[in-house]
Formats: sequence, C-alpha cells, structure tokens
Amino acid sequence: MEMESPSEIVEVMNVFLGSLNFSPPGARWSFRAGSKYYGGGGFGLELYVDLDRRNIAALKLLRSACGGKIDGTVDQAIKILQGYFIEQINHLGGGNLILEAVSNPQKTVLERVSEEMVVNFSADFASYLDRKFSECIYLIPMTGLSCVEEINEPSFVWWPWNKDLGGLADKFNFLPTEVISGQFPPLRNDFKITPLFKGDSWLGCFATHDTYGEAMLRRIAGALFLGLELKNSLLISGAKQPDGLFVLRQGSYSFSTIPSPLPHLIAPVVVTTTAVDFVRNVLRAASSDKRLAVALECCGAAWKQSERDRFMQLCVAFDALFGVNGRVTQSIKEGVKRHAKDVAEAEERCRLLLRMRNDLLHGEAFALAQCADYLKYYERFGVRPSRDQISLLRACVWNLAIAPI
Repeated sequence: MEMESPSEIVEVMNVFLGSLNFSPPGARWSFRAGSKYYGGGGFGLELYVDLDRRNIAALKLLRSACGGKIDGTVDQAIKILQGYFIEQINHLGGGNLILEAVSNPQKTVLERVSEEMVVNFSADFASYLDRKFSECIYLIPMTGLSCVEEINEPSFVWWPWNKDLGGLADKFNFLPTEVISGQFPPLRNDFKITPLFKGDSWLGCFATHDTYGEAMLRRIAGALFLGLELKNSLLISGAKQPDGLFVLRQGSYSFSTIPSPLPHLIAPVVVTTTAVDFVRNVLRAASSDKRLAVALECCGAAWKQSERDRFMQLCVAFDALFGVNGRVTQSIKEGVKRHAKDVAEAEERCRLLLRMRNDLLHGEAFALAQCADYLKYYERFGVRPSRDQISLLRACVWNLAIAPI
C-alpha cells in the first residue's frame, strides 16, 4: 500500500481541529482524556463540533493514501479522528485546552494551537491506525463441502474440518488449549456448538477489520459458486449453513451470529482439483484486481438468491468486470468477447442476456422466463439463460485470473 504523505494527514487534522469549537454553535462533545499523562483520571473537556467541517475532514481522510486502512465509511473515519484526538491530546497542550476554553471561548482548537503542535499531533497517526487495525482471521464453516487440498494464502484459507488450529493460537497470542478443531465456533466456551464432520471444511481470510473480512468471505463464496460444477452449486436446499462469524484477534476473539454467505447444498459435493485450482487462482488474482474482487463479491451475494435476483446480481458482476461509464452495454459485450474466447458466439449471448436484464430492470417482465428473448436464447443455444450466464461469467473470470490485462 502506498505510504501516506505527512502533509496529507496534516491537512486532514487541520480541517478536523478547525471543526472543534470551545463554545456553541455546534454539536456538544464531552469526553475524558489525558489520564496516562496527568494521573488522577485525567481531565474532562467539552467541545462543540461543526458537523459539516468534521465530515469534510472524515472524507479527506478516506480519500488519503491511508484511508484504505479503514472500512470506507464516514462514521468510522469520524470515530478514528475522535479517538486519535483523545489519545494524542497532549501534543495539543493537553489540560491547557481547558484554559483556552475559558479564556478564548469563541475560538476553534485549530486557532489556539501552533503549526508545530499540529505537525507533532499528526506524526503518530499511521502508527495509531496500525495499532487500531491489527490483522485478524475470520472463519466460517462450509458443511457438505470437503477440502481436498488445503489452501493457505496470505489473505484466504480453505482448510479441512479437523485442521489443527494451534498455529492460530500462537499467531494471535491465545491459549492453545482454548482453540479446538472439529466444531464451530472452534473455542471451548458456552456458545451453541455445531459439530463438523469429514465432508465439511473451513473457509477464512485475514483482514484488519470486519468490513473487509466480511467482503472477503463473500469473495470466497463467489469463487466457490463459479468454481463448482453448476449441477452442484445450484442445488440449494432450504436448510441453512451454521450462522455466525468467528474472529480471532490478538489476545481476544469475537463471535457474531450473522447469516452465512454460503448456501446449504442438497447433497455433499465431490470437489475436483480443477475447482480447487479455480478458487485459488481467481482469489489470488482478485487480491490485486479490484474489478475482479468486486465481481466475485457480487457472485457470492447472488449465490443464495432466487433465479431472478441472482440473474440481476450477476449482470452487475459483468458490469464490475468490464463496464465503462457512458458505454456500459458496449464495453461489457467487448469484454465478454475478449475474455470468453472459447465460448461460441459469446458476444451474442451477452447481448441477449443484457436485453433480458433490461426487461427485468424496466418492468417489462417479472420472471426471467417472461423476457422476450428467453425462448430465442434457449432455442439458439440449447441452454437456460440463467445457467449460461454463470458459465459465461466463469469463463471471463478464469481468463482474467490467469492472463490479467
């Protein structure tokens, strides 16, 4: 990742400190700070925040080089700036700001500190982000899908159900006796336990916070959806995968009961080495190809949906791969023609699929089979459009993964 420019962060802090007033108007913000510098519980400070200016500071932070370390939301950027202000307030005078609030109530914090103070205040921001967002591992189980070949990549993993998780305890400074295999969550505690068996597996990723972790799990789901044979991946039962997301952090863990991004397949799937290679290669490529990463997330989000909604979501995946602003349809057709060379009449298939997408989007049809071009597609290519769409998308994703442009 590109290193952030010190002047870039100083600019962010100038705007943020300029949003903090010693008196109204503004949204009231009260907090305690300085305890480790002043003893006795620190000091209390009350400021009034210009919300518009604070939001601009947050947006500047998100657009800075170090903005990629946080989750991309304005709310989290604001929390980061506020937390940093409280932790590093001594660089701005610490308890002396109380005196400034009394003697200069019409001023902002920025107006009462020197440029040198702001520079010193900004200097540790990158280290603060590193401390705040240390690497975690996010794990979910996939029942009915075995791991025939263990994958250990820097960002994602695919492990057998009985994987020895002792290495995780060492990596994240956790008691080895507390992290156990063969169940979800993999921890000795009072949670409701789901036992895992030979036909099950673990899927996971390393990330610095929940937003990226959950997005990466959707990406993994998308790679599996495209990588497994259609006769398996589309046979989804009404049962659910075990809910929950297990996160192991440095010295701690969390367990959120969120729905799994994975569907429950009707029957255990025989996983081929071809499928494993597909998953490994496309996820590896997606780690440096943002368009491919977004497309896989769309595929993961589509997997559990109905035929109609899945078809629409996968159209978005094509847009993620190839769409160009102002000429979306044409650019998608060109991209499909270029990257699905082994599919006969790939561009024409794409054209008809996009026409059906338009029928659904504009209300001309409610169900996919009602679209004007559905029968034409089936008669011409001898396959359901919804299935052929997945095959076409798979061909494009695979070609991009092995020969990125």
